[in-house]
Amino acid sequence: MIWLRLAGATAAFIFGLCTAFRPKIPLYYKIIFFGMASCFLGSCYEALAQLLRPSAAEGFHVGYFGYIGLFFFLYSSYYGAINSLADGGGRDYRRYRLAAGLAALAVCAAGLCGAWLRSEQHLLLSIFTLPVTMAAYFAAKLLIMPDVELGITAAMRPFNALALGLCAVQLLEFCWSFGGAAGWLIAALDGLLLAASLPVARKGVRRWFM
Repeated sequence: MIWLRLAGATAAFIFGLCTAFRPKIPLYYKIIFFGMASCFLGSCYEALAQLLRPSAAEGFHVGYFGYIGLFFFLYSSYYGAINSLADGGGRDYRRYRLAAGLAALAVCAAGLCGAWLRSEQHLLLSIFTLPVTMAAYFAAKLLIMPDVELGITAAMRPFNALALGLCAVQLLEFCWSFGGAAGWLIAALDGLLLAASLPVARKGVRRWFM
């Protein structure tokens, strides 16, 4: 199943190398690219480990730090580059923050349940759930919030929906470890979301920035 994730991460990495360092590319897009690059490195480690020493890819391994990096970069892109533009902190947006918090809480609960019920790596997978939850909160909030004058929220809604889906899918994949057809389906969805992430993000960025 790692090969499907590796294929998606490789596609995102190559696309990012071709687009992220062009003139006038905003930092927001570059941060997303670095997240995909982190996921690519984690996937490379896991794929090589399965080929050369399968026991090294069992349970929580070094490759997880690449996956954790993906969600920390996503969180950083939201919190540091776009959240303050879309959410001024007023009371009018309180209900959107609450709804996003509930969505993130559901994502967190799903990850923790899987980590403690389906895996022996309880604590480590619980740590993995933290950055996923942080990224899911901002993805959900910016997905449902009304648009602002600059058109940022509307332009980035497709990417925010994709990012929220990626949070849920990777938690299912890593914390629940489904096997059989369900496992392959989740892995394929993970690969597709990774491959689509930067093209979708670039399209949104070009609408409101370039």
